Amino acid sequence: MMHEAKKLSKILERLFEKKEFPVDPNQVAEMLCGLTPIECFRFIKVNINDKVLKGGFVSTKRMTTLAGLYGEELNIACVFYSRNLAVSEERFCVIKELMHAIDPVGISTITKPEQLASLIQHLSLSREILYAKFIKRLTEETIRTLVDTMGDWRALLVMVPEKERESVIELYQNEDITIEEIAEYFEIPKKYAYAILDNDFWDFIMTLWRDLDEFLDHKKAEAA
Repeated sequence: MMHEAKKLSKILERLFEKKEFPVDPNQVAEMLCGLTPIECFRFIKVNINDKVLKGGFVSTKRMTTLAGLYGEELNIACVFYSRNLAVSEERFCVIKELMHAIDPVGISTITKPEQLASLIQHLSLSREILYAKFIKRLTEETIRTLVDTMGDWRALLVMVPEKERESVIELYQNEDITIEEIAEYFEIPKKYAYAILDNDFWDFIMTLWRDLDEFLDHKKAEAA
C-alpha cells in the first residue's frame, strides 16, 4: 500500500503541469479519493471562533446513505471551516485540512517532545535547527503548533506547484508582479507569498517531505 508521504508526492506530480490557478480544493479532494479509502469529501462551513480554530478534519468514517438501504455504505470525510475567513484563508484552510487524509502515520497522535524528536531527527534538518528551534523549546503545549506548521507547509506545496512558482519568481524579479498579486494569483494568505519567493525555504520544505518519504520506507523495511 502506498504510504502517506508518497501520496503527497503523487499529488504534487499531478499538479506539476497545472496552468490554471488557484488550485481548486475539489480537484485535490478528487485526487485524494483515488489515493485513499475515502470515497467522498464534504466541505462544511461552521460557526467557530477562527482566532482559536480555523478548521477541522473528521477522520474517515462509514456513513450510511440512501444506498445503505440495500446494504451499501460510503466512506466519507468531512472538512469543517469557519464561515468568517477571507477567501484566501478559506481556500488555504480547506486544502490544509484535506491534507490530513494523508497524514504520516502517528503524526496526529504526537503529544510529547520526545515523540516528535524521534520523527524529525531522521529528516533533513541540521543539528542547529533541530535543537535550537525545535527540541529545546518543545513542550506539550507548543508541539501541536509545530505539527500544525508542518501542515501549512504541505498545503503550500500543493497550492503552489514548483513549475508555476518558478514562473512567478521570474515575474517578480522583473518587477512584473507584486507580492499582493502573487498572493491573489495563488489565492493564499499574503505571508506565504513571501515564503514561496525564498528558494532556501522552499528547498527546506521540499526536502523535509522527501526525506520523510524515505524515512517511512526505511521503517517499513525494518518492520518487514
